[in-house]
Amino acid sequence: MKKKVAHLTKMKGSERITFYEAELLNNKSFDAAIANANIVFHCASPYVLKVEDPQKQLVDPAVNGTLNVLRSCMDSKTVSRVVLTSSMAAVTDSPEGTLNEDSWNTKSSLTRNPYYFSKTRAELAAWKFVSTEKPKWDLVVMNPFVIMGPAFDNALNESNKIVLDILTGKYPVIMGLDWGIVDVRDVARAHILAAETSNAKGRYILVDHKISMKDFCEKMTRNHPNDSKKVPTSNLDCGIGNTLMKGAALFQPHGVSDYLQTNIGKVLTFDNSKIKKDLGMQFTQLDVTLADTIQSLKDRGHFIPEKK
Repeated sequence: MKKKVAHLTKMKGSERITFYEAELLNNKSFDAAIANANIVFHCASPYVLKVEDPQKQLVDPAVNGTLNVLRSCMDSKTVSRVVLTSSMAAVTDSPEGTLNEDSWNTKSSLTRNPYYFSKTRAELAAWKFVSTEKPKWDLVVMNPFVIMGPAFDNALNESNKIVLDILTGKYPVIMGLDWGIVDVRDVARAHILAAETSNAKGRYILVDHKISMKDFCEKMTRNHPNDSKKVPTSNLDCGIGNTLMKGAALFQPHGVSDYLQTNIGKVLTFDNSKIKKDLGMQFTQLDVTLADTIQSLKDRGHFIPEKK
């Protein structure tokens, strides 16, 4: 337990943190932590693309974990608001049109983008719970896109791994992919604003930057030349290239293959005006996020640039 929270106990102000042991699939295990809370942030859900049993490894902990937290909130006499971290995965499986808070992922399943399916099912379960149980507290949901930025511990998350894989040559070519990116510090700030802003309501698309893989790689090469010796330069972001890459994706692990098959060649467009209007949200510049992500990968020992 101490090892798991070591990065938190080293933070300034950590003496104000009280740690509780809990398990997503264990009903009532959140009761003690939530009993006297005013605001509850529920951020825990498995994020992995390669799984053997999507129902057991992704959907069950995502859905049942969310419901267990909400049930504990119902038992509390002090909770006034729950802020749930959902995901862009609950917004879209394969970008089409302009995405906003009314957009829902209706395509994912246990056999197609199962992680996306788990996040969609979990958020839908939360909204159904609120509609059915009519709690005294209200629910506000954050839907972040790809989260990048500096890490607090040595674990390598899937989003920062995108940057690492580009830097280390895991992507041999540039593909027709669009990414919506948000800084991890902005995600934290948005959650605080959602908790403290009285008129916060419903869902919030949490993203500010849309960038293609081509532009992303060019930005890395231009701004970080000493770190970008293996960044791909061969461009297959075109009609024929998209077809070739979708074919090549069939030989990737199932979860990765699903993502590539459903996202290559798709154009991402979103409307984030609600979070700016309701919460006054301001976002970190993408160049800052990228620079801090690369530095964090170095500091944590994930990336060692080639010597000149």
